[in-house]
Amino acid sequence: MVGGKTPDAELLLRSRAMRLWPLPPDPVARPPLHGGRALPGADQAWRTHQDGPTRCEDAGALFRAGELQGVWVPDADHEAVRELVRARQTAMQEVRRSRQLLLSFLLRHDRAMPTRHHWTRAHQSWLARQSFVHPAEQVVFEELIQRIEVAAARQDRLEDAIRKLLPAWSLAPVVAALQDLRGVAMLAAVTLVAEIGDFGRFASPRQLMAWLGLVPKEHSSGRKVARGNITKAGNARARAGCWSRAPGPIACRPAWA
Repeated sequence: MVGGKTPDAELLLRSRAMRLWPLPPDPVARPPLHGGRALPGADQAWRTHQDGPTRCEDAGALFRAGELQGVWVPDADHEAVRELVRARQTAMQEVRRSRQLLLSFLLRHDRAMPTRHHWTRAHQSWLARQSFVHPAEQVVFEELIQRIEVAAARQDRLEDAIRKLLPAWSLAPVVAALQDLRGVAMLAAVTLVAEIGDFGRFASPRQLMAWLGLVPKEHSSGRKVARGNITKAGNARARAGCWSRAPGPIACRPAWA
């Protein structure tokens, strides 16, 4: 449902129901036999086919009664921006992976940075002074350096593309509004909006947190209240963006507080 209104909602519901519960070619056909016995799960699948029309009727009755909730469907522009944002995240992972490979290679050869801060200007200068006696080790070192440079250049190109295409996006005002929050920059805001989409489909912040999987697991029964870790259900990319960009006091606060 786009914007809460879908004129073809009933047609969409019927098409989904037929896709979920297709009718078999022969309504009276029994499950295939294997050595005189039915295949594992075949009888259950056959019964599911038999119950398909009943489930479709139940779904139609729920739709007429207004018991079904609408689903937000992203348009083509939103999906394109989301693909671009996810490509940037993949490039970031490649940069981190390449850096870790270089640090592991140096550590195996007892080459450690004098300070604890990596990937600063001082660290870059220290890497430029490194060399290896054996030609094979020198080749590996240069290839790892080149791999980092290529991955970083790809990440920069994708970030420039996001900045260039953002003003023409329909959800650009939402991205600008999120940047008013402390700790949320442009790229973080674009990631959240691209993954979450329409914030208006959530009636309350608790629903949004439940969709992101930032609410605790419930193992309560009767008067006993038992809550566990967060459920981690829903969109992992959006959840990581919310958790990593949250200010310190908010990030440390329990999800059920």
